[in-house]
Amino acid sequence: MIRAAFAASFFALALAACRDEPTAPAILPPRHASFAVANMDEAGVSNYLASANLAAAKRGVVITRAELLITAEAPAKTPRLIFANDRTLRLPTQWVPRDLRRLSTDATLSYVVFSPLAISATGGPAEAAFDASIATWNGVSCSNLVVRKRTPSPALPPSFILFGLFPPADINDVGFVPGGVFDAVFGAGASQFTVAVTITFAFIQVGPNGQPILDPNGNPIPTDINRDGRFDTAFKEIWFNDALAYSTVGAPGRIDIQTAALHEHGHAVELGHFGKIVGDPKTGKLLVSPRAVMNAVLLGTLRTPLGSDNAGICGNFGSWQ
Repeated sequence: MIRAAFAASFFALALAACRDEPTAPAILPPRHASFAVANMDEAGVSNYLASANLAAAKRGVVITRAELLITAEAPAKTPRLIFANDRTLRLPTQWVPRDLRRLSTDATLSYVVFSPLAISATGGPAEAAFDASIATWNGVSCSNLVVRKRTPSPALPPSFILFGLFPPADINDVGFVPGGVFDAVFGAGASQFTVAVTITFAFIQVGPNGQPILDPNGNPIPTDINRDGRFDTAFKEIWFNDALAYSTVGAPGRIDIQTAALHEHGHAVELGHFGKIVGDPKTGKLLVSPRAVMNAVLLGTLRTPLGSDNAGICGNFGSWQ
């Protein structure tokens, strides 16, 4: 009862914040009538995120993408990448070590868990599973990256999207968010098939007047201060969909929380989706090849990175220092 009441009050607070806070976005109707429509395969556009970017640009950052982890029951044309617009900003991002814009003085990343929402309505407490997934990525031998947890838990959910506030860490686990928030942000029906989402913010170029520098299409231009050909990541926020059924102990028919968290924290360390996705005509479910933690479709429990996953993080952080 306490968990349900907290979720309900959080949803109400999020909607109120989006209406009343001058720097926060207003909830807008989705661009498409449905989250899963025939002409959308991998990518979709969210009017909510476009609105959020108007506020974000004034604060020196921009949302580059939101990467969705979906269930095998999702329709074949369900989008897996959501953008704030459909013109630019689709290139990969990367963390910059010792980036003073993140108040970073060493080659580490920080993460924080909002403990009050790190509790699934069906699966119970999940913070230990979140921590275990971070430890797994930290343990990849070829990577020099270390992600360190910040404690205690922040007083408010660490979400720029919902509250217009800069989060306290590089990687911010907001926790289990009501399904209605997923529908409002990503389109009607998103809560039926979306397990979780990682939203990436990048720093943008700002002129001497403090205003964002825009490209010819009117979009803020992300920075690349170390000239690695990738946008400079500012921070990430991660949501899990509380409308679905979870478990921490491998209960049949439920989503394994640590598996989902490992995938989302893979996005947090700049891994994209791996594998080809096809529909099985016999079962109607989605299949992937090759198998990986970073498949965009969740297919059972997988708590250990596989070949493609290891290659991705080694490529990103093998020379990180």
